[in-house]
Amino acid sequence: MSIKPRGKSYQAYVSVDGHKARKSFTHLADAELWEAQARHALKRGLMPPTHINSDTGVSSAWSLGRSLDEAYETLWEGTKSEDHVPSTMRCLTKWFGHKTPVSKVDTQLIKGYVQMMKKQGRSGGTINRHLSCLRQGLLMAVDNNQLSELPKIHRQKEANHSVKWYRPEQEKLLLDTLLDMGENYIHDAAVVSLDTGMRASELLKFDPTPIPIGNKWGLMLPDRKNGDDLLLPVTERVLECVERTAFDKHPRQFRKRWQKLRNRTNMQEAIWKTFRSTCCSKLVMGGMDIFKVKEWMGHRNIQTTMKYAYLAPEGLLDGINILEGK
Repeated sequence: MSIKPRGKSYQAYVSVDGHKARKSFTHLADAELWEAQARHALKRGLMPPTHINSDTGVSSAWSLGRSLDEAYETLWEGTKSEDHVPSTMRCLTKWFGHKTPVSKVDTQLIKGYVQMMKKQGRSGGTINRHLSCLRQGLLMAVDNNQLSELPKIHRQKEANHSVKWYRPEQEKLLLDTLLDMGENYIHDAAVVSLDTGMRASELLKFDPTPIPIGNKWGLMLPDRKNGDDLLLPVTERVLECVERTAFDKHPRQFRKRWQKLRNRTNMQEAIWKTFRSTCCSKLVMGGMDIFKVKEWMGHRNIQTTMKYAYLAPEGLLDGINILEGK
């Protein structure tokens, strides 16, 4: 951020790809807000704003950062959302300005944030999660009489795409390349996710002690997203990975190495979550009952599991056999 005090005012300066803009403001919050808006406009090839909307008459003592912090402490801290919400909050405050008064976060500015995320290639679902987080922060300001009413926040249409999963040749390419790169930890974590469907967060809290299940072995997954613990059967290669590797690092710590993997495999769309989707896809295509797949994956509701049902359309033939008495 390039904001400097100039006597009794604050001067904001923005430079994007050789295009520059400069403006002075009486209040620091105005300078921060204009700087965010101007940077966004210049990146899109537009002229920077010439003014900042005035306050609505409601106290602006509360900043957006404070409102989001209040929402976090009230709604998300101590819940299953406390790990991923802070990253969303950082994105919001980075763009809108941590000290920006909540009264200045209007519909037009929110539209600018949505446009920025679309330009980055973010999905409608991701944008909606950001907007939901923002709305909860602003609601905190309303509840504390720091904002008269919420600005209009337009949800984005979420695409109903088919689930993505790695084909066998893609799975092999990713795992072999990780070994070639010497990334043994990421390789073993990927194998565990592929063969168990564990979420990235679950890799850090499962019990690595094998538990016998008949003539097989299983691992205990506590405190899953759906609230249930599960003794999950595991493959031989998972047992090998668990025996040699202590999983104490979240996959998000390896973003640079993951991008290197994408470049080497020419799979720029590859993401960690697809390992989990691949496990679910294999179970469905292998003929496992959809309700058992739900239990295995730890989905909160059957609708999530049903997204994979199209992978095994032949399962509907069982209904014909039943109706025909076969």
